[in-house]
Amino acid sequence: MLLIFLSSVKLASESYIELLPEGHWGARVSKIADDVTNYLFLGEFLVKLIALGYIMDEGSYMRESWNQLDFFIVLTSMINKASEVFSDGS
Repeated sequence: MLLIFLSSVKLASESYIELLPEGHWGARVSKIADDVTNYLFLGEFLVKLIALGYIMDEGSYMRESWNQLDFFIVLTSMINKASEVFSDGS
């Protein structure tokens, strides 16, 4: 819950952070915080996936609607992260 709260605060402050110049320390801290939260959510997903199983057993990860939402959010954040990496390399 703490991670969700911190991620929500960071998301709420995003519109103000976008106004900062590219090299500003606040923009760098925001980028690092975004990366850390993405990887922590990915880690949580992987731990739950290993502990519960993916989909075959009753009570497995993908059989609960909140976990399906988490999976979608983690998947889209990782796709976004990959698109940032590939667009920077062009």
